[in-house]
Amino acid sequence: MTPEQQRALALARARRRRAEAEGTPRESRGFWTELADNVIGFDDGVDTPGENIGKWVNRAIESATFGLVGDESNAAANAVLLGRDYENERDRFRANEESLGTAGQISADIAGALVPGLGMAGAAVRGANGVGQMAIRGAAMGAAGGATHGFMEGESGAERAVGFGVGTGVGGILGGAAPYVGAGIQRGVRAYQEGARNRAIGNQFANELGIDPIAGRYVQQTLAAENPEVIADAIQRGGPRAMLADLPSIAGDVRSHVNAPGPAASLAFGRLNERAAAEAQDLTAALDRTMGTATGVRQARGDVATRTADARRQAYDAAYAQPIDYSAEAGSRLLGLQSRLPARAVSYANELMRLRGEQSRQIMAQIGEDGAVAFSRPPDVRQWDFIKQALDQMAESGDGAGALGGQTRMGAAYQGLSRDIRNSLTEAVPAYRTAINTAADAIGESNAIRYGSELLRDGVTRHDVTAWMQNATRPEIEAAQTGLRSQIDHILGRVRQTPSNLDDDAQEISRVWGQFMSRNNQEKMSAILGDEWPSLLEQLERTGAAIGTRRGVSGNSATAMNQATQDRLNEMTQPGPIRQGQVLPTARGLWQNLTGASPEALGRFRADQRLDIVDAFTRGSPQNVLNLANQSMLTNPPVNALAGVGPLNAVNALSLGYAPQAATNWLLGILPIGQ
Repeated sequence: MTPEQQRALALARARRRRAEAEGTPRESRGFWTELADNVIGFDDGVDTPGENIGKWVNRAIESATFGLVGDESNAAANAVLLGRDYENERDRFRANEESLGTAGQISADIAGALVPGLGMAGAAVRGANGVGQMAIRGAAMGAAGGATHGFMEGESGAERAVGFGVGTGVGGILGGAAPYVGAGIQRGVRAYQEGARNRAIGNQFANELGIDPIAGRYVQQTLAAENPEVIADAIQRGGPRAMLADLPSIAGDVRSHVNAPGPAASLAFGRLNERAAAEAQDLTAALDRTMGTATGVRQARGDVATRTADARRQAYDAAYAQPIDYSAEAGSRLLGLQSRLPARAVSYANELMRLRGEQSRQIMAQIGEDGAVAFSRPPDVRQWDFIKQALDQMAESGDGAGALGGQTRMGAAYQGLSRDIRNSLTEAVPAYRTAINTAADAIGESNAIRYGSELLRDGVTRHDVTAWMQNATRPEIEAAQTGLRSQIDHILGRVRQTPSNLDDDAQEISRVWGQFMSRNNQEKMSAILGDEWPSLLEQLERTGAAIGTRRGVSGNSATAMNQATQDRLNEMTQPGPIRQGQVLPTARGLWQNLTGASPEALGRFRADQRLDIVDAFTRGSPQNVLNLANQSMLTNPPVNALAGVGPLNAVNALSLGYAPQAATNWLLGILPIGQ
């Protein structure tokens, strides 16, 4: 007789006794009898509230113990302790369980099975190395539980043997499958929560930025993967016109979007070029404010000569008008230098005065056979000055000039004689000293302009600039700044060119700017500009950020834009279905057109997403986008790592505790055992 048949027979007997009891008047019973009936239950056919609760608890206990403690053990206990008939008690307990109804039976079975199920689920998971190991443990524990339950469900030895085998197989299968099912449910729960979170974030971005929710989620996820300190630093360096694309990683992201078909490229490069132009204007204004307007080195040096011409002429005219007292010590030294003068210097001086139109007496001198010079009358200040200039020229050219820009011994001798004339003449005629100093100021400024224009060359080190600054006057430093301004303007002229080939030109511009903003050049410019350097550096960094972003986005863009043009033309010239021989549209094509999933529709949809993404990454005021991303993270925190653990544990517990018992009962009920 199968367990189901046994329960049916017990239920029939219990119903008969209940019918007999309902037809018999119930005698009045005392308190203790009523209490015993509620707690233990009498076979009187009348169900008290206590008995109904006891039925549910008994079935739950039987489920919790896989049948070890149930109708048979309870009947045996009542037979021993209360002296009742074992079979009647067993039948009564079975009938009581059947009278619970389907809902009561299932709830009791599940509640009871959760007790061992949770314990076994914990044991299966604890310390397991992956789902596979959990499945092995679950199969072993499920087989043990199913075997126990199947064995206890039988009455005879044969029934118990069959129940043991069925329970072992069913329990092992369900217990082994439980971890995989639970893991799948856990992934489903997490996916649902992630989806809800992503939709909330996307809608938040869509409302604030006016972009598609999908693009909003993309922007948020991209920013979430970045280091907040790196983002803040990039925005700070970019200044008021900064954009999120200033981050190299995001610039690469934008590059991938502009390289695909769609209007994203036009939007990106339009904004990047507008920003670069605006930053260039601001940089020009900052340079003009710091170092003046760029005029070119040659014009700047010419301006110095023109500006100082009157002062120099007046100073030299005043000196030339002064007499020389040859009776004084300084004048006597000048006379003593006559014997050292080379004849060529006197001829050169006379020729130079003639060419310049200087109104002065001819230097009257006789040159002996040995080359010695004897003056008929002593030279005046103008004549001595031109002799000095002749010696300077001879020292720098001809037999005075050495190899590799050096000076020969003869040249050093010419230079020494020129210096002796200058020292004696300035002592004899103080006005000549004033004239020399006036001319020296102009020459120093002119040379400083040239020095500043060469300041950014690799051959000039920061130590060279520091040494030059120690001996430079304030006008010379300002003149060097003028020369530097012209050199920077020349560099910017190379940077500002409108790209004709985005790939090549962007790389060249980036290379030029990188050399310009090298550490060595920055230190040299800092030395020349002093307190003006920090504010100029800030603007230079802004301009550099704009250039760097444009270069980061431009990589391979020309090729991609050409390909996008071809793709667009190919799409427009693609033959229709009829021309391709597709007289009747396919079901797949119809469905794709109805749902917007056709290749054309998907292409347009993705192009729109790329446009929105590029819009968010290249728009101004990036802090607003960043704040929105941070706010979305606060209002929509990441899904908890334990999400889905509850359903996972519940599935494992039911699969290890309840499912083997229920499946075993079902199989034993349909197998022809004992019939």
